[in-house]
Amino acid sequence: MIRNAVPADIDKIVELGIESLELNDPYPELLISEAKIRRMTVEVVSSKAHFSWVCEVDGEVIGAVCGLSHDIMFHERKQLSVLLFYCRSASGGGFLIRKMIRWFKSRPVLKMIVMTLDGGDNPKLGALLVKMGLDKKMLCYAGTK
Repeated sequence: MIRNAVPADIDKIVELGIESLELNDPYPELLISEAKIRRMTVEVVSSKAHFSWVCEVDGEVIGAVCGLSHDIMFHERKQLSVLLFYCRSASGGGFLIRKMIRWFKSRPVLKMIVMTLDGGDNPKLGALLVKMGLDKKMLCYAGTK
């Protein structure tokens, strides 16, 4: 089941964010900041301007997608920067991304989604995201391991 994230999910989303970075971080020399992950998670979960949904199986949150809506430096409209996309279940992750794309398309104030794929991601993920409706220009590749 996927659903809108609520404040009670914050600890689990932070845990998933750290797990995701530990598995896929293309910058292993940098220190992961749990405090920063928590601050951004609180922000995206607490405001309807941002996007935060979770995937839940048997009462346990196993995945999340969180995006921060903010100004674009050179344009009038805003962008959605995907801060976390991680799910322990491939099918749950697909449902989360579809929900995020539908949410994005329903908000004319948003011009683009920016999502970084890192070296540890499944190589098919970029193609899947384009197939689901993301423009290839919206995907950034953060290097390889």
